[in-house]
Amino acid sequence: DAFDFFFFFSQKSYQKQYMLVQIEKGDTVWSIAEEHMSPGYDELAELIEEIGFINNLDDSYSLQSGKVLMIPYYAEV
Repeated sequence: DAFDFFFFFSQKSYQKQYMLVQIEKGDTVWSIAEEHMSPGYDELAELIEEIGFINNLDDSYSLQSGKVLMIPYYAEV
């Protein structure tokens, strides 16, 4: 899988992982990305773009309450 890889940051090793997040009323891709920002992303826009891509969101990034998004993040290994 192209998304499974490691990187090194400040002598620590991180691996990309994924979590599922249920969308609540008022959530935006931006607010969800801010909440789940992790080392490995240089800026929030990079994470937002990846969330949109892996969840097949259209260009408006519109969300529906009750649906689930897959959120990528980096965890220390």
